[in-house]
Amino acid sequence: MISDKLKEARIKSNMTKADMARKLGVAYSTYDGYETGYREPKIETLQKIAGALDVPISQLLSTSQSAILLFKRIFLF
Repeated sequence: MISDKLKEARIKSNMTKADMARKLGVAYSTYDGYETGYREPKIETLQKIAGALDVPISQLLSTSQSAILLFKRIFLF
């Protein structure tokens, strides 16, 4: 799940949820929702999160989610 991967990457980056919320310019509750699975971040938000954590976006997605993202980028954007 994206939420688990977000938490794992954030912890590896020695950042708190509050740090991430500030870096993204969102409320703490919004970022917390991403990590708890209550909210699903948009592609643009995932790109910002990946940038803030200095990881490729593919690291935050499962293989099937990465394939869907690639498909959308090629055919829908």
